[in-house]
This record gives sequence, structure tokens and C-alpha cells, in this order.
Amino acid sequence: MGKKFLVVATLAITALGSGLTLKAHATKLASPSALTFQAQDYQTSAEQFVDAMARDDMERAREFLHPTLQEELTAEALRQNWQELLAVTGKFQERLSSSTIENASTNENLVLVSIRFENVTDDLLVIFNNKQEATGFDFPQVE
Repeated sequence: MGKKFLVVATLAITALGSGLTLKAHATKLASPSALTFQAQDYQTSAEQFVDAMARDDMERAREFLHPTLQEELTAEALRQNWQELLAVTGKFQERLSSSTIENASTNENLVLVSIRFENVTDDLLVIFNNKQEATGFDFPQVE
């Protein structure tokens, strides 16, 4: 179908448009143990965010969002976006894995959560600030 579901396009486009790559920011990080701890925290939050949506617990999913985004995105609006995604991808099957990309210059952390749906496997992008609040997310693009 070629439809892309965007919830917070401005933040996602800004982060993606700045040319973030894993190796571009890896040298700016303090210690490997600190990175592992932080990355796991962001990954855990992103995974719990996805799990809440998969359970149709949109109030819980909203708890991971930055307060401004919580104000803009009601539980019903989040549910509608998730349902539109499922109409294209098929039912949620399972969360497969996640990985974190840290952007030290903007204090943003991008987490890619790999999800298997009935018709496709794709990644959900979740962007976190340094307070571990989701400031944006982008559903998979389904062709």
C-alpha cells in the first residue's frame, strides 16, 4: 500500500535528517558500561511501550511519552493509529529485538524495536530524551 503512519513526524524527521549513524556517535560516549546500562533502559522502555500498545493498553503506553506529547495524543488517537497499522500489517505476533542508537550531540536516543506482524516484520522507531521520555515515534512503512 505504501502508506506510512506518522505520529510525531517533526521530531522523527529532525532526528533522521541529521544523518545519525552508529559509528558517528560511538566515540563520544563515556564508558561502555554506562552505554550498556543506558541503552538497556531505553530499550526496555521502548519494548514496554510496544507491549502496552499490543495489549491495547493505550493509557499505559502514553505513560512513556513526554508530557507535551501526552497532551497532544489521547489514548483513543494512539489506539486509532495502532489499529490503522494493524489493518495493513496484520495482527501483532511478537516483539523480536531492539537496538539503541545514541546521539550525544542532541541527547536523543533512538530505539529500533523489531516487530513481527502477521503479514510483515518491521521496526518501530522510538525517540527518547535524556529523561527517558519518548519524544516521538514512527510506525513501520509497509509497502
